[in-house]
Amino acid sequence: MSKETPFQRSIGMGKAPENIKEILKKNGEIPVDRFVGGGEMIQIGEISMNLLHTPGHTCDTICLLLPDRIFTADILHIGQAGRTDLPGGSSEEMYETLFKRILPLSDDLLVYPGHDYNGNTNSSLGYEKKNNEFLKPRSKTAFVQFVANFFPEIKPGMQCGVKTIVGGHSGSQPTLQNALGDLIIDHMQRHPEDYTVTINQLKKRLEAKDKSLYLLDVRTPEEVAGGTIKGASKIPIDELPKRAEEIPKDREIVAYCASGARSALATLYLRARGFKANSLDHGIHEWDEAGYPIEK
Repeated sequence: MSKETPFQRSIGMGKAPENIKEILKKNGEIPVDRFVGGGEMIQIGEISMNLLHTPGHTCDTICLLLPDRIFTADILHIGQAGRTDLPGGSSEEMYETLFKRILPLSDDLLVYPGHDYNGNTNSSLGYEKKNNEFLKPRSKTAFVQFVANFFPEIKPGMQCGVKTIVGGHSGSQPTLQNALGDLIIDHMQRHPEDYTVTINQLKKRLEAKDKSLYLLDVRTPEEVAGGTIKGASKIPIDELPKRAEEIPKDREIVAYCASGARSALATLYLRARGFKANSLDHGIHEWDEAGYPIEK
């Protein structure tokens, strides 16, 4: 636990509702084997995690930063952030955390909050920077006022957050496609210049026999049987997490599917793991409709 945890436990319950007091009481009884601080690293097998001290929701909140993702506990949710009016909370400290520790991190990081109120599993930091109201540019004074107006009054049975004001996804199957969520697809489709190549751009590179290009078909085998773009490697999107090592990191990846939704998810997944990847805008359907060659 954080080196700040003893102080957090000493603060007391304040005006927290009974259900929160019960949680704090149980947490305070958990014995601590090791206290850690911001800037330290934890090694678990081959996994290295950097620790970020991120106060705001509580004074001892810690985020876990990995090369491709960040576990944000209650300091940053999908579409919002944690409350600051419970014991150990501070809107001023949350401002410092969000704007000086979280915002400078890579857009491609996957964001895993401690919990979510709309059934989402995770987001991306790039999406949150553009859509999360807590990350909008504003002064510290304006931020403190925003937070004061955002959360409803503390009442019995309350949660740490509220229903998010942005779209969500409630799928429950543990696949790459629904784990990332519809909200990220929406974000990428509204900013195509950051994530996509057009069919004309791809055609020119294929005609030039650009050897730096790696074409990736992420459709199902049944779809692939109907025809592919010549030279494409084939990895269905839900097999991508266990087969990513088959993809060369020294080439530029253009992923495609039927219409661009699944390849957008594949692009984000691969970027978070250090690949240079883009998605074919509008997918193989537009490629086929333009009369460009399909290999049966």
